[in-house]
Amino acid sequence: MRRLSLIVLIVLSVLVVAGCGTATVTTTQPLAADRPRPDRVIVQDFGVNAPADQRLEGQALAKALTDALITALSDHGIDAFRVSATPLPGPRTASILGEVVYVPGGQEIRARIQVYQGAGSNTRLIAEMEVNTPRSLIPGTDARRTADAVADRIGEHYRRQGWPWR
Repeated sequence: MRRLSLIVLIVLSVLVVAGCGTATVTTTQPLAADRPRPDRVIVQDFGVNAPADQRLEGQALAKALTDALITALSDHGIDAFRVSATPLPGPRTASILGEVVYVPGGQEIRARIQVYQGAGSNTRLIAEMEVNTPRSLIPGTDARRTADAVADRIGEHYRRQGWPWR
C-alpha cells in the first residue's frame, strides 16, 4: 500500500511540474518611454483566432485571460477595468487589446497583445507583444500564467519609469 501511495505521489508530482511551464513574452514593439503614466488601464475582451472546432475552448480561455489580466494588474496597484465597467478612455488612459491564437497541436497557448494610450484621434500604439505559454494539465492555470507574464512586462516598464508598482 505504501509503495502504491509513493508511485501515485511521484506521478502527480510529475504532472504538476509538467503543467507549470514558464510563459515567454516576445516584445515586438517595446513600451514607449515618452508617454505619461496611465490614469487607468482598460482591458478589452480578448478575441479568438481559431478554427470553428476550437472556438468554444478559445472563447473560454479568452474570457479567463481577460479576467486574469485585470486581476494581475489590480494586484500590482493599477486601476484596471473591463471595458464595460469604466467610462470612455481619456488622454492618459491605456487600453489593452489582445487575441488568443490557435496553435496546431495544442501544446501551447499563444496570445497577441497590443497596448494603446489616448483617446479618439490621439490614440497611439505604445507596445506590442506575443506571449507563448505551455499548456498545463491543471485547468485555469494557462490564463493566469499568461496574464502574470504580461503584467510582469508592464511592471518592468513601470519600474523603469519610476512609477508605483507593488
